[in-house]
Amino acid sequence: MARIKALNPEETTGKTKELFDIVKSKMGMVPNMMRTLGNSPAVLNAYLGFNAGLNYSSLGAN
Repeated sequence: MARIKALNPEETTGKTKELFDIVKSKMGMVPNMMRTLGNSPAVLNAYLGFNAGLNYSSLGAN
């Protein structure tokens, strides 16, 4: 079964490096899930945007 490789943040370039740097500045590290999403900078960027949007929302009990 093929697996998607988790990237090493120290070896990335371009948009992926920019996004990893943002994550690392906020969390102090780049979690494995985000290292894997980094294979597609568009997907990682969308995930981070979605996550940021959730900070301004809430779910009711109903």
